[in-house]
Amino acid sequence: STIIRQVWADMPASASYPTISLQHSSDEHVSTILTYSINAIADGHEILSNVEKVYQNAFGDIKGLNKVEISGAQPMVWRLTYDSEKLEKLGLTSADVSNAVAQYRFTDHSGDYVLTTDIADSTFNLRDIYITLPDSGMLSLDRVATMRYEEAKPRYITRINGLTSIYMDFQADESANQLALRKAVTERVEQLRSKLPQGYELHIVSDVTESIPAELNKIYFRS
Repeated sequence: STIIRQVWADMPASASYPTISLQHSSDEHVSTILTYSINAIADGHEILSNVEKVYQNAFGDIKGLNKVEISGAQPMVWRLTYDSEKLEKLGLTSADVSNAVAQYRFTDHSGDYVLTTDIADSTFNLRDIYITLPDSGMLSLDRVATMRYEEAKPRYITRINGLTSIYMDFQADESANQLALRKAVTERVEQLRSKLPQGYELHIVSDVTESIPAELNKIYFRS
């Protein structure tokens, strides 16, 4: 702030007091200025759920903040697994299972059929899905398969010091005072930290405002 006042003193009398923001080229005119990692001994979806309860709607009154994104956990899915031995005894194949569940948009993962959904309560029941037997009879799918609601198998797992990690990104409006915004966000994060379950760790892993003081010094010395 001292540098800003000194620079302002040399500006024309008609000039207003300078404001500072770090500009990024973006089609959406927003940029991520701050990223936290949240680490805990739990699965990613549990961490995500707990963090969302505390932080998802906690920043709406902060000027210049465009969006808060919390990510890193795997989606919840319905996983249907069939018994290949039972199928064989009945003269059925995996193709018969695939045909039976096709209308429900399951995808085949080598014997597991996965349906990605945010709905924990199934809108379908295996007893209501039928497979046509070789003798043209009908068999309900629950006789040869089971289904459970679980976190999707991760393509990769992010861990920090052995803890599962998710991320919370703060995106600023293009015209935001990013130094003031960072101060407001970090203070709010700290105020609410105690509401997280015991053992949860929060760390700043990216902060684009760190470069602003150095850029100000360059401008000052050039002037």
